[in-house]
Amino acid sequence: MTTEISSEIFRLGLHDSSFETIIRHDNEIEITFDWSKFISLKEQDINEPIIIGKTTMFLTGVNTEEFKVFDDNDLKTFVTIPVPDDIIKGIEKIGTNEIDDNNQKVKVSGLYRKDGKLKWVEWSFRFDTCKLSWNSHITHTEWLNGKLPAD
Repeated sequence: MTTEISSEIFRLGLHDSSFETIIRHDNEIEITFDWSKFISLKEQDINEPIIIGKTTMFLTGVNTEEFKVFDDNDLKTFVTIPVPDDIIKGIEKIGTNEIDDNNQKVKVSGLYRKDGKLKWVEWSFRFDTCKLSWNSHITHTEWLNGKLPAD
């Protein structure tokens, strides 16, 4: 059974996740992650974090997109470049993410491998609508007991 969420997306945590696919069509983006965590799933009366195997984020009205590459010695210094075509392979694991439902903004950061070097990067953009969906999840307690979500 598919679960869909279109409000309070800020609950999504992507630490240690990676991109599986990114599909673009005009100002719409569909991103599939291989792992995620959700603070709670009050829609199903689950008041503890849940672990999700594959998570799809579908966004419309994507705009103001930036891809920042930070300097190794000063994380306040960066250059902005176009979003790389190899972002899926380049960012091996996501380090941090922020989703601001009120300002409709997503920010994903992590180490990006390019030409054998690792750089800290930040991909951010604004959106009009956002919907998350997934097919299975487990509670944090189940995960601690060795269970994995079945995708």
